[in-house]
Amino acid sequence: MTCLVIDGGAWKLYYSFMSKFKPIFKTFSAICLSSLVLVGQPFVSSFKFESSERLNLIKKLQALPPAKEVTVAPQLPPLSLTPVSNGFSLVIEKIGVNVPVVEKTDLIDEKIYMEAMRHGAAHGKGTVLPGSPGISFIFGHSSNNYLPLGPYNSIFNRLNELEKDDRLSVFYKEVRYDYLVTEKVIVSPQDIGHIIEKTEEAILVVGACYPVGTTNSRILIKGKLVI
Repeated sequence: MTCLVIDGGAWKLYYSFMSKFKPIFKTFSAICLSSLVLVGQPFVSSFKFESSERLNLIKKLQALPPAKEVTVAPQLPPLSLTPVSNGFSLVIEKIGVNVPVVEKTDLIDEKIYMEAMRHGAAHGKGTVLPGSPGISFIFGHSSNNYLPLGPYNSIFNRLNELEKDDRLSVFYKEVRYDYLVTEKVIVSPQDIGHIIEKTEEAILVVGACYPVGTTNSRILIKGKLVI
């Protein structure tokens, strides 16, 4: 251990020095203490203010109603077929259907709907548009007679091959809507119950004459929107 030894003369010199400068040290200490108090007051006040604001904000956030659930668009699987139109078209990948759809086609006037089907499939006027709650009806030919019916005469020849959970993809105004098959029915030409029924679900009905090449009956494929 090292000891610091100061003789009597040194003590006298130290005492004389401190006596002369003691008032200066007192003044300096007082200034420093005052500055600390003055600077500290707004800091403490500001801290209290920020803490109070933060507490109020937390209370307001806690008082907010719970957030509503957000419906997220489903992740749809990629298709091997590129739709012929993003404006309005139907793709049934399983049976190779990829056809434009003529929107809001009159279901009563034969001349109008026959002309529409020369340009693709037809969407029934008065039925809902893709993605909306209710029945959306799309129909087309199932025939081998090309000349009078045009290039889309056989687009729905293979509808009977569809089974439950097969995918029907509709493209409308740049949006893709997928429906999974829920039902396949054969009805008479006069039976329109499946088209006009009321429902809150988004249902797609795809129809054609059946058997292929005749007008004896109608085959209807019903699908429910994937959400």
